[in-house]
Amino acid sequence: MGNHLCLQGVRSGWRLDGAIRIDTSLWGEAEALMALVDFALKAAWVEELDFSHTGLTAEDAATLTAAMLQSPHRQHLQKLDFTGNDFGDEGAAAFARALPQLHLNYLLMWDNGISDAGALAIAKALLQCTTLRHLRISDRSIGKETRHALREVCAKKDPKNHTSPT
Repeated sequence: MGNHLCLQGVRSGWRLDGAIRIDTSLWGEAEALMALVDFALKAAWVEELDFSHTGLTAEDAATLTAAMLQSPHRQHLQKLDFTGNDFGDEGAAAFARALPQLHLNYLLMWDNGISDAGALAIAKALLQCTTLRHLRISDRSIGKETRHALREVCAKKDPKNHTSPT
């Protein structure tokens, strides 16, 4: 897996554009996830990690957040994209616990099997986030009341913000 990620980096553009985009499944690859996050957060030029459609599970979400929180370089990271995975409420809760300690501007969490419980965990964490300005979270299983709660939290943080929970 490590060799595959390195080859992918050379081929797909781990250029100095500030982003690392993963285009392979990382499901259950805890060692590769830890190594990737360790590398990315030590590289001052990495501002974005794109894990969209990589098969991340709740366990993978916990691995990623642990790696991010262990890094003294996490302040460089501005954007995380988790679109199209399947980590559900448990994964959303893991990311929610980490959010206040990250310095993200963008968080994309579309289509991850998140229901009201996971979305409310994110909403609660948003109250402690000082830098997050753009949130995209939407699943068909998030109810109207939860969407309203997310919007209220976003409005409290910044009435003119660009944060959108849906």
